Amino acid sequence: MRTKILRARGNNLASQAAAEATAEDPAPTAGPDFSGDTRPSVAPTEKTIRPLPRPEGLAPQENP
Repeated sequence: MRTKILRARGNNLASQAAAEATAEDPAPTAGPDFSGDTRPSVAPTEKTIRPLPRPEGLAPQENP
């Protein structure tokens, strides 16, 4: 069985918009473009805090 794709006839606003969008848009890139992003960085300003060392004589628990 063959499937035939029918083309829309007349002025279809949705098809015109889709055709214009594909004609104007550049090729897709590998990821988003952040070149216009002016938001401040969310990187931490302090050093990472590490947990305190385990007190002497306190061994880690073992799973049975």
